[in-house]
Amino acid sequence: SDFAQADITETGCSLGTFGTTSTTIYTDTCTASSDGTPTVLVAAQMFNDASGNDNSVSNTYTWTYDSTSPTMAITSGTVTSGATTATAAIALTFTSSTATTDFAQEDITETGCSLGTFAVSSSTVYTDTCTVSADGAASVAVAAGTFSDAVSNTNSVSNTYSWTQDDTGPTMTITSATVASGATTGTAAAALTFTSNEATSDFAAADITAG
Repeated sequence: SDFAQADITETGCSLGTFGTTSTTIYTDTCTASSDGTPTVLVAAQMFNDASGNDNSVSNTYTWTYDSTSPTMAITSGTVTSGATTATAAIALTFTSSTATTDFAQEDITETGCSLGTFAVSSSTVYTDTCTVSADGAASVAVAAGTFSDAVSNTNSVSNTYSWTQDDTGPTMTITSATVASGATTGTAAAALTFTSNEATSDFAAADITAG
């Protein structure tokens, strides 16, 4: 037989070392260099048998090569990442770029909050809550290599979703250089200073009670 590597038509991959196992069986490899759908076939009239008969076209052998790591995006409808909220329990959504069957709550790294009930919405969408018990910064992320897709590609690191919990009301301290609180003065108009412990944009004269 005169079947040789040159008789093989490959698309999306590169042939390797051609081998002859017997007069009817041959071997080779075809290596994809990037994600895609390679194909291999033998066109008609590429080789012949001992009687000189040309071959008919072979089947087309095709597969999909996928070496891309899945990604995980963390979002929330409760608070924007980087913002401040008075809500303790933050609802989080975890969205994978490809289907996965092994993403679980233990794949989530939380700081400054406690995870709640993990739920699977689909093969790519998962939900959970993270509840802060005291004012401060909190964040949630998924580390690289914690879950995989259908062809065992492990994930890359997710975004870090962070927020600041603040449910403590501001305080206002009133002072005066005119007269000490509780003291007696002959000055009718006492100059007063009102100092909030944190920024406010809506403090107004109408908020002051004078008696």
